[in-house]
Amino acid sequence: MNALVFQILTVLVTVCAPEPPVASENALLKELVEKGVKLPDGQVVCLPAPMMAEGLNEKQQAAVLAAIAPRGKTQEFLDKFLDKGSSAPVSMKLGKIASKAGDDVIRTANVCFIVYGDWGVLTSDEFSRDILKVGKPGSEKKEGMVSRAGYLKTTEQLPRGLATRAKPGVKEYFLYTTFRLFERVELSTTRFGAATKTPTGVIVAAKVDPQFAKDKEYPNQWREILKDAQGEAQLGPPQPYSGAAFYAKVTRLIKPENAIFVEFHQIFYEPRAWFGEDENLMPSQLRRIIPFKVKEFRIKLLRATEEAEKKPVEK
Repeated sequence: MNALVFQILTVLVTVCAPEPPVASENALLKELVEKGVKLPDGQVVCLPAPMMAEGLNEKQQAAVLAAIAPRGKTQEFLDKFLDKGSSAPVSMKLGKIASKAGDDVIRTANVCFIVYGDWGVLTSDEFSRDILKVGKPGSEKKEGMVSRAGYLKTTEQLPRGLATRAKPGVKEYFLYTTFRLFERVELSTTRFGAATKTPTGVIVAAKVDPQFAKDKEYPNQWREILKDAQGEAQLGPPQPYSGAAFYAKVTRLIKPENAIFVEFHQIFYEPRAWFGEDENLMPSQLRRIIPFKVKEFRIKLLRATEEAEKKPVEK
């Protein structure tokens, strides 16, 4: 699974155990929007502000959705965007910024979609464990499969001089992942993240933490995937990686019933060495993979919601 898709589908996992009890400002989101992200070439780029602001009434939320609905603002396109089917459209805007370092590229991704389901199911431990699954040994050979993922424990943070704040309404974490990009590159990163509750949902923000640049166990690095004489994949020498951040805002809509709006905004640095002359590989693959994975996510949530409704209510 591609990194971007993995982040979208695991956004809610971060706030599940436990969910922040009270609404609180997300300082990391504020930093990414107002101060921006420093890229390896020296540029600083800000992420866009949330599209679905807090405190909107039903009419105002509908106006935001109409503006986001793919291919137009007509009622027809809005109805398709709000459809309960698993194949409902996904609003996806992918961009790029020229790097100041050679032929590297800075990618941006802004993705919005609607899912339907029970909020309690969506934010449950059981559902999150099902989404945050790591591939079995050898599964990393599959396209984009996450082969390693997890949260750094307190015992792993303290020796590194790190600490997450225990603040009401805020859940901070360090998340590491290792996955393959289209059988061309293996990417490993450790992100610092912060999850906060809003009056209508949650916000999760994260960025690749430079403190892990040369970490022995969880380094921020990429390695080229090479083929030996027998055609077996071999990893090239590790190269440093930095310059990636994202945030997602998940909002429970007033209407339609059980509708949940997900918006995801990301920026990441793509070295030219990853894919050589094939600079369109990343966006073309994202346009194919993201709708497919969102469809899978919708189906899983719908089934989990239906199963929860069948369970007897405890007295």
